[in-house]
Amino acid sequence: MWRRPLEILYRFALLGMSCFGGPTAHIGVFHTTFVKSLKWVSAEEFAHDNTLCQLIPGPASSQLGMLIGARRGGIIGSLCAWVGFTTPSAVLMYLAATNLPWISAHSSAGAGLLVGAAVTVCVAVWGLINPIRTSRPALLLCCLSGLALLISPRVLTQFVVLALCALVATQHPAFATTVPTAHPVVHLPTRGRWFLVVAGLLLVVSGLIPSVYSTLYQTGALVFGGGHVVLPMLLARFPATQESIIQGYALAQLVPGPLFTLATFIGASQSPTPVLGSIGATFAMFVPGWLIVCGVHAWWSRQATNPLIGRAIKGTHAAVVGMLAASALQLVVTHVFDATLHALMALVCVVLLTRTTVPPWLLPLGCALTTALFAIL
Repeated sequence: MWRRPLEILYRFALLGMSCFGGPTAHIGVFHTTFVKSLKWVSAEEFAHDNTLCQLIPGPASSQLGMLIGARRGGIIGSLCAWVGFTTPSAVLMYLAATNLPWISAHSSAGAGLLVGAAVTVCVAVWGLINPIRTSRPALLLCCLSGLALLISPRVLTQFVVLALCALVATQHPAFATTVPTAHPVVHLPTRGRWFLVVAGLLLVVSGLIPSVYSTLYQTGALVFGGGHVVLPMLLARFPATQESIIQGYALAQLVPGPLFTLATFIGASQSPTPVLGSIGATFAMFVPGWLIVCGVHAWWSRQATNPLIGRAIKGTHAAVVGMLAASALQLVVTHVFDATLHALMALVCVVLLTRTTVPPWLLPLGCALTTALFAIL
């Protein structure tokens, strides 16, 4: 009975300990792991779920992991996927908040981690682009979407691009299918509206009872655009502790797992009982994302059988891949081309990833060790 949930917990815990680089990297690694290697989901199901997670509020990569877990083991599987993927990062952020020795935001080892993560992200995103290359219209939408996000990296741009690509896809014959694509409903309750009702009621209650946890719940329920967008929202909501939050955000980018574990750092640093504060804050930030994805997925899966909606999903998926590619490019420009050593390490990482079977999670750690040694010498 528990064999499959434990398997899900184990697989996601491994990724939670090795997925550096933020949501873009996570999605690429999920595709490599669960579509290509383990074959838990098909490429079509992955694209279907990934598109949904880009359209709803919450931590996109964590929500995608929840849906992969749900396809494998139902509602228990979704929770196991979340716990496995989140716990390593949450533990590290708790240690950072309680002033135990850890990597500082400006350490040479931290710079190396980001170099390795940037290369891993690019290789993973290339794996997502490969299936699109066979369709010129889809590839064009992908490129234009990435260019739009590079020019205007805002959440509003993301939604405008997704809407336009969906509209174009519904009108272009290249996105048509002879048979409407059916995506089996994940083993989540079919009456998903009750999850949305609970999420809405908790949002109302959080507005009536001001606290750190209420604020984090509101942020998790309302933020669009993934972990990188959460920082300005939290800075506006916690004006008295902005310096601490910025430090926590920098650390969150240096540890594996979801960026939303910044909430763990905030809860531990602002609570008289750090352990309980970190646990409560982590749940407050992630629970609305889980409720929302459980609430809308059954409806989303039913809509995929509509030929018109099926076309729109294909168009938005091409746009999502383009935006992921833009994020990967920004990561490379920021962390690879800022020093000659970083560029050389990135070149070595590309060769290792494409010509050998070295595990991708070793690269960020190897780069961190290399930069640390050069700093000592």
